[in-house]
Amino acid sequence: MASILEVIITSVIFTLAAFGIFSTISMLSPESSRSAQKLKAAHIGKGYLENLRKSIDAVTWDTGNLAVQTYGPYIVDGYTIDYIVTDVAGLELRQVDMTVSWTN
Repeated sequence: MASILEVIITSVIFTLAAFGIFSTISMLSPESSRSAQKLKAAHIGKGYLENLRKSIDAVTWDTGNLAVQTYGPYIVDGYTIDYIVTDVAGLELRQVDMTVSWTN
């Protein structure tokens, strides 16, 4: 038969183990949420870039939304999109650098 001291020590060990497990699980939840936000931001950015790609036109090359300049901020589903269009040296190409950000 177990003594009262053994029962108390076993209870303390189980309590500490449970506390450690619950602490680990609670720390993983914010990372999961942040990963979901990053994934959604990537999808929003990709969709916005796809729309820009569809709007490429020789007529609006220097006047449309791909003219060399800074654009934004644009708000899409709570995410803020800013982008900069620059010329690529020596080629008739443009580079788009996009930032998608959000607040917690």
